[in-house]
Amino acid sequence: MKSILDIEVSCFANYGTPSDPKTVNLLTWLTSTKYKDKVDLIRSLDDKKERGLLKSKLPAITPSAILKNRISEIPLNEKLIKHTGFIQIDIDLAKGNIEISNWNDLKDEISKLPQIAYFGLSASGKGYWGLIPIPPDPDNHSGYFDTLHGIFLHQWGIELDGLPKNITSLRGYSYDLDAYFNHEAKTFTVLKKPVTVIKTTPKINIKPVTDGQYQWIENWILSKISEAMPGDRHNARLKYSRLAGGLIAGGYLPASVEQSIIDSYLSQYGSEDPKEIQDREIEAIKYGIAEGIKVPATPPPIRCLFVAFTDIKDYSDKAFKIWQGEKWFYIPKSTVFEILEFGFYVLEYYLKKERKGDDRKPPAYQSTAWKEFPFDAVPIHQIIEKKTLIHDDYQTEFDSTEAEIRETEKRNQRLRSDIERIKQESQGMESLFIQVATLVKWEWIEPGCIKEPQGKDRLFRLKYYTT
Repeated sequence: MKSILDIEVSCFANYGTPSDPKTVNLLTWLTSTKYKDKVDLIRSLDDKKERGLLKSKLPAITPSAILKNRISEIPLNEKLIKHTGFIQIDIDLAKGNIEISNWNDLKDEISKLPQIAYFGLSASGKGYWGLIPIPPDPDNHSGYFDTLHGIFLHQWGIELDGLPKNITSLRGYSYDLDAYFNHEAKTFTVLKKPVTVIKTTPKINIKPVTDGQYQWIENWILSKISEAMPGDRHNARLKYSRLAGGLIAGGYLPASVEQSIIDSYLSQYGSEDPKEIQDREIEAIKYGIAEGIKVPATPPPIRCLFVAFTDIKDYSDKAFKIWQGEKWFYIPKSTVFEILEFGFYVLEYYLKKERKGDDRKPPAYQSTAWKEFPFDAVPIHQIIEKKTLIHDDYQTEFDSTEAEIRETEKRNQRLRSDIERIKQESQGMESLFIQVATLVKWEWIEPGCIKEPQGKDRLFRLKYYTT
């Protein structure tokens, strides 16, 4: 019997090439190891950005469609040749699935579903992707995805990536020598029925945010857009612009965030993208904002990372001062949401923010030790209890003694340098004694003798200077 996967799909040179696709056999593609070495390299890397860059250079297929091209400006009906009768699912641990405790068993569990035709590792090796047969109906493709998304989320607590909702969504090359195949998978036919929504004018609160409490949200949105990988930048701008619009409607962001997103895009890609692409991306940002404003939203949780310290001081109205390693760090109070005995939770965006040309680097943090706080959580502005390893009674004395020691060491070093200079410059012993006496303010008596001043402690003996 012929495999259900023995069909043709379109294959593009890489994520950045939207035209001139080739037609390849889906089953051959799934079992090929042609680019295995490149995928093994990707899976060996820890840096997410570096992995994403290499993944974007791999060839990619459109599992749901045979296409003439993937040019976004061209309507779907003008570039679609045929729907393949498949929809892909993408499950990433980092995207809403971090609480899945049996992640390593996920492949075996998903493979029990009779509608799964293929299921295997993603290119990074940190997620899974699969194929499910559906009726080859382009008009209802997104409806089948919505139904699958709801089943996975509400029945099994699994969040599916939303990109495969688009019929032209790409799937980069990957391989899994232990992938699951079901050549007789059942067709998934449950279609989510559209819900008729009565159009109403939403009550929109567009009060400007003046206290800066939610400034981190705008910064976070800008960073998520700028970090998007090639092939996903357009969708990222649309997605986060829509979120920004919802937050404008909810009163958490000012309307000026739209221009901030546009300015950020132009500063990053204005010199690279041609004028027609710039116009398209700016239009996408404005469209996303306008769509988001229709549905008021609340901000996402505040994600913080743990920063350890050995001492903390309430430095000013705006900052805490912590001692970590051998250095003091000044941390804005607006980024601190919980203080423990030997560390605190600091806003992730602040710690990971790029600081080009800025020597004020953040302290070391534990990227695996994170905690989420409610979006309306109030930052910590005062240390209720003294969190220090040095007893408060001795702090002033300790600081004073430490400063005195440092000053003495500097003075001693200057004296040594001056004595060395005198030795080199002196033409005779008598001149040496005179200069030494003058240097330490001792009384000159006769050649070769120096009388110590009364009532003072000398730091160095004469023999030290003359040997």
